[in-house]
Amino acid sequence: MSTDRPSDNIDYRATLNVARVHNALSREHPDRTAESKPVSLWVTLGAIAVTALGFTFYGAQRGTGSGDVLNYNKFGASYQPVTPEALVPETGGVQVNLAAIGEKVYKGKGCVACHQANGLGQAGLYPPLAGSEWVLGSTERLASLVGYGLMGPVTVKGQQYGAAIMPAHAPPILSPKEFAGVLSYIRQAWGNTASEISVESVSEFFARTKGRTAMYTEAELLAIPESTMLVGAAAPPADAAAPTTPPAP
Repeated sequence: MSTDRPSDNIDYRATLNVARVHNALSREHPDRTAESKPVSLWVTLGAIAVTALGFTFYGAQRGTGSGDVLNYNKFGASYQPVTPEALVPETGGVQVNLAAIGEKVYKGKGCVACHQANGLGQAGLYPPLAGSEWVLGSTERLASLVGYGLMGPVTVKGQQYGAAIMPAHAPPILSPKEFAGVLSYIRQAWGNTASEISVESVSEFFARTKGRTAMYTEAELLAIPESTMLVGAAAPPADAAAPTTPPAP
């Protein structure tokens, strides 16, 4: 068996020096180490730009830590909605003509489509308001009828109407001022000469009847005494015809 020689060329089958064999193998097959390469400059700049944009957007939406609410206005932060013009403008405490307000409501809210501009209604479909005992009589009945609506047939001036339903007009459909105005208008138009209905009496009525949702029937309205008037309202004129009880079927 040969002895080891100080030479770089080693016969691995003949040498007995394990250290020399190991050193030679290390030179021929060095250990692999993980290679690290620097991140691309463009990747680094892109990450910085995205981060900056994110913080800019977040700051614009949330303010500077003051707890501002996110603005989801799709029209932009400068958008200001336009408030629609009120059908009945506020007067700042100046005395107003409720009947004039009521005329605007009557013609602008669809009342005129059924009861017509002359207050005569439509034969067999919609009852007249001109000379109607329901309009000129108990203001409690009238406010109940107009405020919460009427379902079923009703007899007006001796003729029965039953083809249509009177819808409710209680707040928020009409404001107390609009409601008082339209009642005052129909009581003073087309030759009617009944008293005006005040805003205060209407407000008291709806405060007292708050919570009602069901429409009235003619029988329920007739159960309200003819002499029952809204608070502060004048009694009906002596010549105002009272609603007649419909004949039993």
